[in-house]
Amino acid sequence: MVFVYILLLIISVFFYILYEGVISLMLLCFLVLLPTVLIICGLAAKSGIRAELALPLNSGSAGQNIPVNVNITNHSIIPVPCAEITLSYIISSSGSREKVKISTPIFPKNTQRLETTFSSAHLGSVVVKVEKIKIFDILRLTRMKLSKKQIACTNNEIMILPETLELANPVHDYSDSGLDSDVYSQDKPGDDPSEIFALREYADGDKLSRIHWKLTAKTDTLMVKDYSLPLADSCLLLADTYIPNDMPKGSDIYDTIIQMTVSLSALLNSNEIRHRVAGYSTVTEQLEELQVSDDNSMIASASMLLKCGTPDRGDLTVITLTSEEFGQARFGHAVLICASCSDAAAESLTTSGIAGRYTILVCTSDRDRVTLPDTECETYIVEHDSAEQCISELSL
Repeated sequence: MVFVYILLLIISVFFYILYEGVISLMLLCFLVLLPTVLIICGLAAKSGIRAELALPLNSGSAGQNIPVNVNITNHSIIPVPCAEITLSYIISSSGSREKVKISTPIFPKNTQRLETTFSSAHLGSVVVKVEKIKIFDILRLTRMKLSKKQIACTNNEIMILPETLELANPVHDYSDSGLDSDVYSQDKPGDDPSEIFALREYADGDKLSRIHWKLTAKTDTLMVKDYSLPLADSCLLLADTYIPNDMPKGSDIYDTIIQMTVSLSALLNSNEIRHRVAGYSTVTEQLEELQVSDDNSMIASASMLLKCGTPDRGDLTVITLTSEEFGQARFGHAVLICASCSDAAAESLTTSGIAGRYTILVCTSDRDRVTLPDTECETYIVEHDSAEQCISELSL
């Protein structure tokens, strides 16, 4: 349109020279003053425009169409014939960036909602941003860019969560195997004398040491004490999201690590077995952990792992776990889910004394390229396209 305007301006100049008169003069003045008028109208409209990015969902799954809304309010009385909105989507796990442009008119004294969708083929945190908003006049002779203060963003991050695998592996509850805990069962007794679960009448087979003599003397009935059952975290699920640079289909392997960790967590949760999920965070440079005891904490643990990022070197999860800074927590079973594990890391894990059992799941896209660590603990190769079958013999 700029070329057309320049051409019309040149024609009007020659027209005025050849046919000097009121009409040719008015036409020339109109074309000369037109850009100035359009600039003034554009500035007036720009000052009254506000935009807001809103994401209806906090999370989604890979391949799902996730809605993105941009609310635009024009407080001025001047319409904008064309506005160009540039959105960007940044996926944390792969670092990829995608841009989408939306063109729309903006009506005066009006609020309008623009709706679009995006999808991600891989898991991770997706940050959605309004990169810029440009407004144009009807002839596209002028364009203006809204300032950052005119664009508001609320909740511009979406977690692409994995779909859990339907696992039917056998599970064991290690909570009553002598592990320390400050939380006790509200449903069944145990053998921890530091807390009393309930007082009841004596029954055949009860130990004499459990008799509550003072209460028995008051009630003239033999009363016994049931001790409490500590609810310890039976299992520790360790997700090491380091992906070697030379590993093919790295994004698929990352997805498999997260999906396998969350699926094992869902299996334990469905059997009402308390456990912890942990992973090394590149943001805090330490091991992030979360106790899982219900569906909400399970989803929170998946989000935590996705926010941890991918370390730039291997075995950081095991190194941090076995360090003194992690603490003295003990578990019945520790499961490491990773893309690679060195012999040193495997030995450090199995000799740490942090658990009674150890299992290492090595995720890959090519079984022939995997080198399992030299260790006596259970090891499984998990291929990303047949994960359920690969761990069919795993017992938690």
